[in-house]
Amino acid sequence: CSFSSSATSNDPTLCYYPLPGYDCDGNCVNDADGDGVCDEFEVAGCTDATACNYIAAATDDDGSCTYAVTGYDCAGNCLFDVDDDGVCDQDEVTGCQDESACNYDANATDEGYCDYSDSGYDCDGNCLNDTDDDGICDEFEVVGCSDPEAMNYNDMATDDDGSCQFAQLGCTYTVACNYAAEADSDDGSCVFAEPGYDCEGESLEDYAGSNDCIADLDNDGVVGVNDLLVLLSSFGYFCPE
Repeated sequence: CSFSSSATSNDPTLCYYPLPGYDCDGNCVNDADGDGVCDEFEVAGCTDATACNYIAAATDDDGSCTYAVTGYDCAGNCLFDVDDDGVCDQDEVTGCQDESACNYDANATDEGYCDYSDSGYDCDGNCLNDTDDDGICDEFEVVGCSDPEAMNYNDMATDDDGSCQFAQLGCTYTVACNYAAEADSDDGSCVFAEPGYDCEGESLEDYAGSNDCIADLDNDGVVGVNDLLVLLSSFGYFCPE
């Protein structure tokens, strides 16, 4: 670099040379990208300081930069994880995590509202146990008489147990000639003796004349309620002369 065409003798101590890769003015001999760094001294690598593989010494970006996924650092750790469960806040899925619930969500990471079926039913509202397939769960069946015509009808009964009891129809008036002691309900069939006569058609007057106990109209040896009822049943009738 210090060559002089007018020199007549050579003094090696006065000669100096450019640095390797540079010219005498300090400029790169080869600088393809014109960045002031000689090609032979370029260092390829990631030059973006925000990238996970940033190289501070790199002079030429080789397109190798890699970046952290949004919400994570370069080591794969969450930037935000309030509940410290290893799932980043932005990736949390709120839902029911109880497998026995009707709205169980296998993808849920944060516990949410759980909905359960009513006791005895599945999540579709069907009975878990319904032996007679009547739509009423076994544990809610009410056993009893389900016939509305029965005396012991139970309007709450869902399963008839054969216990129904029905009224015995007949004449319930004790003074009637066809009184039925076993009858529970009167069917309007009562037959009464004609006024002045008993059920056998015998004259009560003749009977009274031969009996000192003329008030014993039913001839049972006792003047009782039945005798009074017989008398009242004849009230208003005209006696033959």
